[in-house]
Amino acid sequence: MMKLPAVILTLIVACLCFGCRSGEHASAGEQEAGSGAKYLTVTPDSAYTLVRIVNPQDTSRLLGKYIFMADDSVAPPSDHDGAVLLRPRDLNNLMVYSSVHASALKELGAMEAIKTVGDASYFTIPEIKQGLAEGRIADGGTQQEPVKERILKARPGLILVSYYNGMDLSALQRLGIPVIPLAESCEASPLGRAEWIKLLGLIAGNSAGADSIYNSVSAEYNELKKLASGADKRPRVLTETMYQGVWALPGGRSYAARMIADAGGDYLWADDAREGSIELPFESVLARGKDADVWLIRSYGLQHTTNWLKGLDERYMLFAPARNCKGLWGADTSVPGFYEETPFHPDRLLKDYIRILHPSLLPDYTPRYFRPIEK
Repeated sequence: MMKLPAVILTLIVACLCFGCRSGEHASAGEQEAGSGAKYLTVTPDSAYTLVRIVNPQDTSRLLGKYIFMADDSVAPPSDHDGAVLLRPRDLNNLMVYSSVHASALKELGAMEAIKTVGDASYFTIPEIKQGLAEGRIADGGTQQEPVKERILKARPGLILVSYYNGMDLSALQRLGIPVIPLAESCEASPLGRAEWIKLLGLIAGNSAGADSIYNSVSAEYNELKKLASGADKRPRVLTETMYQGVWALPGGRSYAARMIADAGGDYLWADDAREGSIELPFESVLARGKDADVWLIRSYGLQHTTNWLKGLDERYMLFAPARNCKGLWGADTSVPGFYEETPFHPDRLLKDYIRILHPSLLPDYTPRYFRPIEK
């Protein structure tokens, strides 16, 4: 894996591989793919909608409570109990720190509301890049070092950030602008993660559109899962590569592990009880994974070949998929769409996995994200 700034690497891992937690929780069988979000509740009312975001590290506490008013002129409920009040006018000028959320807002028809972005260099969405180049969208700096003057000049009514363990929002909160930490990456259930589109639908003023997207994704995901359940074998699956001498793998109850199971695969660390990541030395991974049937590799902006893999570490060739150049698949996550699409459209990634693990089930489908790694 190429070297990336620490915060970006943290978000990449959180968003796509492992989730936010590392403790022991319900098994994949106990929490089905179709179950709802664990850390988000959306309670509609005629005049407003109440949103609660639970702290994934301590579910007895909230990361935030928000009341989305239906109309600028309607009085808020008298018992809002410290919730942050958000009116439609607050949602016409947004600051967004993640291309994942910006992409969802685009899908919901709210791209024009994004007036400021953070970590701007990591956005691949054409409208964002063009807006930055033309000065229509402000660059608000990084999440760790926001540029106060630019943000206050842009006057966003709401700031959206990606939650991760140990994050410090104090610098942003001191600006006096409401901040919503979106914690969808902490959901271990693929459809639980996808359900956070409903919160973005509220922010976009398009709840009906968000419900439609989620219902469609849920139906497609469950149909694909049912298809894969009929496979007559379950290939053994290894994932990822080392980074700075450590092999970070998805825990057995993680988002990534659940998707492999739903695709009809036998994830080699499925017996692990963690929803977060497992950090192992090379020797431990080799002992369990050397005879894997399939090896799924994600990397950012790199050309995938077996020579590339060998150049990273010659010992990778001890694994059967690399040695035999069979069952070795890579996804270049720098390609627009991978990071942006998969959190709220896990059905698309699941379809790739099924095609890789069980080609006969989807014979006419070309994977959207993954490609065979060849010499």
